[in-house]
Amino acid sequence: MKNSGLIIISFLSVTTRIVLIPNIKLAVSPVNSIWQITNPQMDTIKRPFQIKVTNVDEIRMGSPYNRCDIELVGFYKTKLSKEGWQDKYAWSDDSKKLVLIKWDFENSKPGFHLFCIDAETGQTKESPRFFGLPNNISFIADKIKINKFLYDKEKSKPGDLCCNLDEIFDFFK
Repeated sequence: MKNSGLIIISFLSVTTRIVLIPNIKLAVSPVNSIWQITNPQMDTIKRPFQIKVTNVDEIRMGSPYNRCDIELVGFYKTKLSKEGWQDKYAWSDDSKKLVLIKWDFENSKPGFHLFCIDAETGQTKESPRFFGLPNNISFIADKIKINKFLYDKEKSKPGDLCCNLDEIFDFFK
């Protein structure tokens, strides 16, 4: 198999090399201040085009959330702005819709928009602004499930961070 990239992670003077292979999903996340690599999963579904994620960098020093550039390889019906995306996205079950996450840091308050692309027509829709930091997104039938981190002063004690919340958004109503 041809390698599509190499990631080098340094943590506590230990360097780990991860070789990226096409069509393999690899998730890396901080757990109890130690970086944990989850098992890679093959994306076995034929997609109408590829998503190329480049220039991945954390949004703030030490943050587990990333910003990146996204290119839609083999899809010319929609032109994306080059930067300001998160490295997470979701395909509908029939691969006709793709949802990306577009960062929006209004007045230094973290937020984002969902950006939906119809793979057949190239039409796009952008959601209203969501407050918080997205952990992941997925399709549930024709709706988008968002799991996000939200700091809520009312629900948390001073100095504590609060809440991973699930929210359902209907792009298609």
